Amino acid sequence: MNIIDTLKENGIYEFIMNIQDEKERNKILTGCRIEEFKKGDFFLFLPEGETLAMAFLSGGVKMTVYVDEIADYTVSWNIDMWFGIAQALSEDIGMCEIIFKEDTKVLFFPLRDILFGNPKENIDLWIRISKMAARKALQVQRKVIERGALPTETYFLKRLSENGYCFEGVSVPEISQELNVNIRTLQRAIQLLEKQGYIKRDRSKKTICAVDNSKIDMYLEGIINK
Repeated sequence: MNIIDTLKENGIYEFIMNIQDEKERNKILTGCRIEEFKKGDFFLFLPEGETLAMAFLSGGVKMTVYVDEIADYTVSWNIDMWFGIAQALSEDIGMCEIIFKEDTKVLFFPLRDILFGNPKENIDLWIRISKMAARKALQVQRKVIERGALPTETYFLKRLSENGYCFEGVSVPEISQELNVNIRTLQRAIQLLEKQGYIKRDRSKKTICAVDNSKIDMYLEGIINK
């Protein structure tokens, strides 16, 4: 995969070329790279001195962001969102663990250097990352509100539907961590939903899938919109 073509396809190359200092441009281009990760791979993202951002070219990831020594937040990340915007702009962001849910290609690029290399010419890039950050903040806020307002079984089914109506290769403790819910409460909710015929579970394969997608949609519509 050609790095220049990839930078162009992701709308990054034009901003690198706006930097007038040729030496700085070449340094930034040299700092760009593409890496391939396998399903289940683990990557630790540390903010100290980090200038690289990540554009996910394919695949899917799950991230656990450590806010401080006792708090963490697990969130899925879409390939249309760059990761590392906050880390590139702030020194107060904690570390992040990234687990690849499937084979994934990642473009690493020095976002901070591009932003500050020629900020006046790259104003469109500042606007673009601001929109990305705002969109992600709204997504996180919505999930926090849903978590506080919805019963555990309803919240679980909503996240199940957003995940393609199936959790594969993950245990109940892992799901409870991802959803930030109490494990015992989640276990009881899953047992009840299984008895009611909403989900089917294969413990040996670590899968929980919907029995009937439309049935779950009707359930959620009746609960959330009433």
